[in-house]
Amino acid sequence: MTSKNEITITSSTGFAFDLEKDIASMSVIIRDVIEAGKLTVVPLENVTTEILAKVVNYMKKHHVSSNATEEELKMFDCTFVEVDPRTLLELIKAASYMDIPALQELASKAMANLIKDLSVPEVREIFNIKSDYTEEEEDAIQAATKRVV
Repeated sequence: MTSKNEITITSSTGFAFDLEKDIASMSVIIRDVIEAGKLTVVPLENVTTEILAKVVNYMKKHHVSSNATEEELKMFDCTFVEVDPRTLLELIKAASYMDIPALQELASKAMANLIKDLSVPEVREIFNIKSDYTEEEEDAIQAATKRVV
């Protein structure tokens, strides 16, 4: 049961997280719901329980009331994004869906750093992208790229 100062957010599987409204308001989508004043439970059907737990942890740490120093937040952020590429991608999608700009930027920068030195096939695997090219076209592109570099 939530208090007047709290709101419940639920994951895609219905797992509930109770948050103080001012912490939950870091998400623009949740802030809009709070300001409308109509819902006490916000279903986030596109966010898994595992990812929502991480997002809630991020919001609690980054909220003003956490009294965390700038150095503590930097350390937290570095550790927070030390996850496998698929989890990082899910964090980016959740931050975008929930409209949490700071988290979206943090996770996107971490992903950029992660993939910058990967090969095209490795990047395709992370993002689950199928190649539209035939093997011959791939070979021709790689040969042309090697000549340019």
